[in-house]
Amino acid sequence: MLSKDLPDFYNIQCERHEDDPTGFDIFTVDPILYGNYSSRLSHSCNPSCITANMVQKKPHEEFGRYSIGMYASRKIEYGEELTFNYYSFTESREEHESANCLCGTASCLGKFL
Repeated sequence: MLSKDLPDFYNIQCERHEDDPTGFDIFTVDPILYGNYSSRLSHSCNPSCITANMVQKKPHEEFGRYSIGMYASRKIEYGEELTFNYYSFTESREEHESANCLCGTASCLGKFL
């Protein structure tokens, strides 16, 4: 039911640890299907939040559960927008050219890909 005019862009990745029975791998999270509030944060080259990959294993479980946490990276003032850095990589020249950053911070990189 989603518009096909919007490109698929997933900028949250999680690493599966080499000790995992299925081996090391990198996978992306589709925020449309598995996102929470943090998947709606705006981009900034000077973000107020960062992500951290975690594995949680309960004593009775054979394998851990992977998750990605969103944490404040600095003091956030009341009423300040929560942001994180979308900066990611692409192999597509077209995608790179269309990824203009408009965050307006003094440290803006100009692109988020």
